[in-house]
Amino acid sequence: MGRTRIGLKAKAYAMIGAAETEISIIKEQVQLTLTKNEADVSARGDEWDLVRGTTKVNSVEFQLLDKEGDTIKDTFLDSFLNDTPIEMWFLNFAKGTSGAEGPHAEYEVFQMNRTESRKEGIVYDITLKPTDGPTAGLPEWYIEP
Repeated sequence: MGRTRIGLKAKAYAMIGAAETEISIIKEQVQLTLTKNEADVSARGDEWDLVRGTTKVNSVEFQLLDKEGDTIKDTFLDSFLNDTPIEMWFLNFAKGTSGAEGPHAEYEVFQMNRTESRKEGIVYDITLKPTDGPTAGLPEWYIEP
């Protein structure tokens, strides 16, 4: 049996400019939500409701630290204000690690709440959802070869 995968090894990347950039200012955790919409395929006389999965739904939530001089926050703010897609990867290991996997999509920021606690740094609670962007074939479940 293999070893347990540890969250601190997980990495998030965004295409900023023409460079794949690690998002290293994520505060604590990234929550990936994967669900499916469903269609009722029950027929008259069926004793049970029958359901089939249809389209897949992905959302990503995390807290982003507000650090001076860091342009990553500005990329997310631009996505929110101007509906700009951001190509991103959320992987269980670093990019370039064989077998690293996770969602890869063009994401748009749908929520960006700022918290200014007296005893903490300023953080943005960010919610992303896949959108249609210029990169063909996305979203996908990415597996590093």
